[in-house]
Amino acid sequence: MESQPDQSIDPRIIHFTDPRVADPRGSHELAAAEFHRARNRILTECRRFGTIGPMEEFPLDDPGGESNWKASSTQNPDFFVVDDQLNWERYIYIEVSPSSFTIEWARAILGALEDLRGWGVAITNIRSGYLILLRDTILLNGPTFDGRATLPSVVEAARANLL
Repeated sequence: MESQPDQSIDPRIIHFTDPRVADPRGSHELAAAEFHRARNRILTECRRFGTIGPMEEFPLDDPGGESNWKASSTQNPDFFVVDDQLNWERYIYIEVSPSSFTIEWARAILGALEDLRGWGVAITNIRSGYLILLRDTILLNGPTFDGRATLPSVVEAARANLL
């Protein structure tokens, strides 16, 4: 059963200065199916708020697998969800359009991460900033987020600085 985020509680906001946030589990092999299962779950939430791309959900139950994986028909999606497993860390990387980066979307992703323990969603298209959504925490980096301590203020800063 999918979790519904509590609308009355904001996630913890933590500012960080390290150039990268390593997966606390360490680096070890991550099965492609585990990556695609998590990505598919995040796509489900993103689709509620706009278009997705560059690829649709991965056909996990299809024996043809990758050969039957379909590209999105959307040229400029609201949510560009990277479809390659870039490393063995548990992060899904997304570029979000300004109109789609909302408090409701962020809460929906936090709710999905409740079901995906140990995963995070990194927003990669923020000018002078970086944001990682975790189950109950948002990690922030860069001057874009200076002085931001609540979900509404984080969303406002991110939206104003999306590339």
